[in-house]
Amino acid sequence: MGEWAQCRSRKASSSHGWSAYGGQVLGAYYPQQDPSGSSSGSAVAVSIGLAFGSIATETSGSIVNPAERGNVVGIKPTLGLTSRDMVIPISLRQDTVGPIGRTVKDAAYMLSAIAGKDTFDNWTSTQPFDVVPDYVKACDFLGLKGARVGVPRNGIDYYLDSSTNPVMVAVEQALPTVRDAGARVIEEANFSSFDAPSFARNSSIVLDTDFVG
Repeated sequence: MGEWAQCRSRKASSSHGWSAYGGQVLGAYYPQQDPSGSSSGSAVAVSIGLAFGSIATETSGSIVNPAERGNVVGIKPTLGLTSRDMVIPISLRQDTVGPIGRTVKDAAYMLSAIAGKDTFDNWTSTQPFDVVPDYVKACDFLGLKGARVGVPRNGIDYYLDSSTNPVMVAVEQALPTVRDAGARVIEEANFSSFDAPSFARNSSIVLDTDFVG
């Protein structure tokens, strides 16, 4: 894991995959690849086959970003679904623990194992169930039946550039599969007001208040 989850410096990529204990982790797909972070090692270990799954933590992108970079599956659980006991904190309001796996089903097995209430993390007491759902059962082709999936084009388009365009191509190719799985895809589910600089600034205010305070 990147030491202090990129909070060692104001530079966003200051410690992707670097720690004083383990040195620098690199991605598996080309020489000197930035593995993204901060759960860099968790994603790379699964990506190169050292483990079928791993545990990762996320404040803002630290599970899903390295998982995407390593071509594996990362799940960021809803805050309070998994315990954060013994996790070095960054933000009380954003930190969560989740799985990274080779496949969706692998990740679902792990999520079922680590979810649940814990007296050492009172945020887990908000869970609306006493028995953790079997997330693996949802891993079938009709698992999305009845779901509504919105595509907020105005929010997505702002972030498209030469590096992210290929990702959006893959998303467009996946949407028919999502429909075939029973979901209703709502095109142009745009934000009524989308101000990207304000969004980034407000998120940073919450994170910095938790981390520094």
